[in-house]
Amino acid sequence: MQEKEGWGAKVIEQVSQDLRKEFPEMRGLSFQNLWYMRQFAFEYRGSLILQQVVGEIPWGHNLAILSKIKVQEERF
Repeated sequence: MQEKEGWGAKVIEQVSQDLRKEFPEMRGLSFQNLWYMRQFAFEYRGSLILQQVVGEIPWGHNLAILSKIKVQEERF
């Protein structure tokens, strides 16, 4: 689906619906959360500090950093 339709909102929306249907008891699978997860993975791909960032900074703080600081070096 990704290759066919790209990473547009409709693909992530469908993935969110599919995941919530498959795992109804699981939280955090909303469209917005998946969009943030995709952005996080894209922005920090290949980064050696990824594990440290996730382990030391709460998710909400990571989202604030992603949305407010656009230059990767400044994020680090």
